[in-house]
Amino acid sequence: MSHRTRSICAVAALILPLSALLSDEPHHDDAHRAEMLVNLYTGEPVAFDEMMDDLSQVEVIYIGERHGIDRHHRLQRQVISALSERDRPLVVGIEMMQQRFQPELDRYTRGELDFEELAAKTEWASHWSNYRDYRPILESARLRHATILALNADTAVIRRIGREGLAALSEEERATLPACINLEDQPYYDLLALQFMVHRHVTEETLKNMFAAQVARDETMAETMARYLLSAEGQGRQAVVLCGAGHCAYGYGTVARLRKRLPESDDRILIMSASGDVRLSEAMKRHARPIQITHAQRRRIIQTPLGDYLSVIEPADVGNQEVAADE
Repeated sequence: MSHRTRSICAVAALILPLSALLSDEPHHDDAHRAEMLVNLYTGEPVAFDEMMDDLSQVEVIYIGERHGIDRHHRLQRQVISALSERDRPLVVGIEMMQQRFQPELDRYTRGELDFEELAAKTEWASHWSNYRDYRPILESARLRHATILALNADTAVIRRIGREGLAALSEEERATLPACINLEDQPYYDLLALQFMVHRHVTEETLKNMFAAQVARDETMAETMARYLLSAEGQGRQAVVLCGAGHCAYGYGTVARLRKRLPESDDRILIMSASGDVRLSEAMKRHARPIQITHAQRRRIIQTPLGDYLSVIEPADVGNQEVAADE
């Protein structure tokens, strides 16, 4: 399989975690690879402290990760720690936990549960296989008295949408989602349509349901964060949203939907590159097919920058990778 055809397998697996395709295999970094931050509006490298000076001025910060890459989680923790040293209280929203588990997460934040107890009570391992990667982040946020917010929709509901569509939901299931789920987002649909075709069983007919599932996640995460920031408890807090890059890249997904709910809020997007580090699990490989997305196809669809900042590292040895980085 060529570099180009292999690369898209990684991206689609990150975009729509509907089932066992949810997680990548954990990746441990090579400490000798050069890493830097880039300001995507200037095209120049930027120092961490300079980036933090900018991030500290806005209401919402999105940190778009590739699940399972160690350095991504380290940078997330570093950003949260640096923000907490400033005067503004934080709320850290996590895609990795369903919002129905907020009571258990609150008990963890108050110190009534340790991390393993939290994981057991929320059955986290069955919903997010690399959940232990987030332990240092959550412990750091708790130590710094940040609110931790579970953002995601119910996994079973999202799976039903992905397979059968929004119309298949019962009244009870539909009530767990925001009233508004806006599927009229052609650029976002066009981009995801390119990427979703990596799934072996996806057809043109099933793409709409998969897109609806993605948007249901985005709307739920945006609604949950907006509701908190507008509450008495959320007043004055700065929000950090930890999510897959597919939910915030280019200002699509969760970003666009939170902007509609909080139009006066300023935000920043920090994306972390894959750089050859994403590896597919065996389950992913069984359900994937090689496809190609060209630069020209992306350019016809994407009209906005990837984000505000990009964390990029010297590419891994592509020849030794299961899946190469996206172009």
